[in-house]
Amino acid sequence: MADKKIFYGESDYAVPPGETLKELLEYCHMTQKDLAARLGMTCKTVNEIIKGKAPVSPKTALALENIFEPEAAYWLNLEANYQAKLARIIEKKRITKETEHLDKYSCYAEMAKYGWVPATRKKEEKVVNLRNFFNVGSLEYFPNLPYASNFRHALIADPSVIALAAWLQQGENICRRIETKPFSFKTLKSIMPKLRTLTLCTVDIYKNLRDICASAGIAVTLLPHLKGTYVHGSTRWLSPEKVHINLSTRGAHSDIFWFSFFHEIGHIMLGHTKKNILVNYISPGENNISMIPGEMLMEKQADQYSADTLIPPDEYKYFIDGTSDYSDASVSKFAKNIDIHPGIVWGRLANDGHISWSTANQGTRRAKLIFVPDR
Repeated sequence: MADKKIFYGESDYAVPPGETLKELLEYCHMTQKDLAARLGMTCKTVNEIIKGKAPVSPKTALALENIFEPEAAYWLNLEANYQAKLARIIEKKRITKETEHLDKYSCYAEMAKYGWVPATRKKEEKVVNLRNFFNVGSLEYFPNLPYASNFRHALIADPSVIALAAWLQQGENICRRIETKPFSFKTLKSIMPKLRTLTLCTVDIYKNLRDICASAGIAVTLLPHLKGTYVHGSTRWLSPEKVHINLSTRGAHSDIFWFSFFHEIGHIMLGHTKKNILVNYISPGENNISMIPGEMLMEKQADQYSADTLIPPDEYKYFIDGTSDYSDASVSKFAKNIDIHPGIVWGRLANDGHISWSTANQGTRRAKLIFVPDR
């Protein structure tokens, strides 16, 4: 990003091409009035060019070429350099002003830790790095990003919109480098058994998940959890041929991770909106407290799809109705019969109130998954 930085060691004075023109007039013993007559301009216009208040136009540059030795390109280059320098001076002032708002970007240190932005203590560099990261000309334009207008309120507490935007932006940055086949509902349906079987794996889960999904036109990314986001996953259509599922390492128990993943798949399978970014904050045992009715319906539908995909409802009902013995042996047997990780069953039982979360969390029942997330 060094080529995009504003260099603060530069002077804050821009030299207009009129300075060179003034020296040339003195050398040629010519007055501004004389030059105005030769250019067919008013004395006022010539004076404004010399002071840098009026630009050297291509027409004027050609006329100066006829009067003096330097060619038109010389004058136009002087003008271009002058305008670029003026722009830099103005930009430096804007950047300095934007540093007043850096307290809103408290996630910067965490982003730098993960390598999303360069580490720095200089406020001005932070502003430039954040602009580059969010692909905006100014941090003032941040509220105009789709991320900032499509977030729901989280449960527990209001999320940091900026941290959420950073998390989603980084996922999208990585997603665009992932090659996928054109999206296909038919292919997605055909790979569902493979995706479900992955719940039994303990190694290379993410790599296999990403490769399988790419064959159906879905780019999967997995990012570290950023403080203040409370997010587990998100779904966004980048184009009619590519869907992006972004997953978080937040609470990476087997039941939470796989429930979140199939929740996002549910949004796709159920044909939910392709216009908005669908962000999932829900964990087993949590209740969303502030969603509009349309969002609530989509989330409930995606939740039900995930629950039924992981544990077939008929099999689950038969198991619940047939026993009150939720021992390791009975849960493991049931999980084996339906080809699912036991941790997913433990999480479901606790979420549905058949056992306490303390019971589900005993030992390694709700297995913690180990990932190497994207950076």
